[in-house]
Amino acid sequence: MRRNVEMHSRKSALTRAKQYRTCPPLRQAQGPNIADDPAYRENLNRHLEICPYCSAQPTENTKIWERLSNAIQESPSPFIPSPESDIILPGQLRHMRSESAKWREGYFYNPPMVLVLETDGETGKNVRVAQIYHDVCLAAPGDLILPEVHKEEIFAECWNTYIVSAADLEGSERRVMPEVTDAAIRLGKNPEACPSWALHPKPMTDNDPRIYFRELEIEVGKVFQSFLNIRGLEVHR
Repeated sequence: MRRNVEMHSRKSALTRAKQYRTCPPLRQAQGPNIADDPAYRENLNRHLEICPYCSAQPTENTKIWERLSNAIQESPSPFIPSPESDIILPGQLRHMRSESAKWREGYFYNPPMVLVLETDGETGKNVRVAQIYHDVCLAAPGDLILPEVHKEEIFAECWNTYIVSAADLEGSERRVMPEVTDAAIRLGKNPEACPSWALHPKPMTDNDPRIYFRELEIEVGKVFQSFLNIRGLEVHR
């Protein structure tokens, strides 16, 4: 019975993740609203044709996405204060810039939050990051659930890391402890190297919703990563 409940919860979480990652928000931080902008009309119409969530109740779904997005971005900063917000350092949690959002094959890929793992020491222009998600119901082995503070639960997808341009990252107001960053790097190399202080996600089962969630997250990473060959920075997929 408990397993059935968990599976149902993960299926619901997967549905929310699809909307959060690939549905256009009702409003943008900058520029005209997507729904009202003629420049987006063709992409929006295509999205409504293929998205089962927005096509059913487009207005309500975009409002739900908007409330969720705002709640996450306005949540308290639970980690080490990071006053050097313009200096990119390992351990910082940063969002990809809002203007980096992209339409792709009828879906609107919203900029993810990332954990900075490594910077390009030579130029400082490129950064290796691990993608972040905010619903630990979808965490699986190889993910690192970060210490919970102020009821905020997020996890780093240590298996889903890539290189981005430093210019594409917004400022940081929080930073995890160095041992957390080190643990994320180790976990990316060995999915069984989950530290003792972290919650250990349950193994995945056949037809587990987390399998499809990871497929979604890989697509998000492909959209936002920089296709660069940078010496000294590794990409783990």
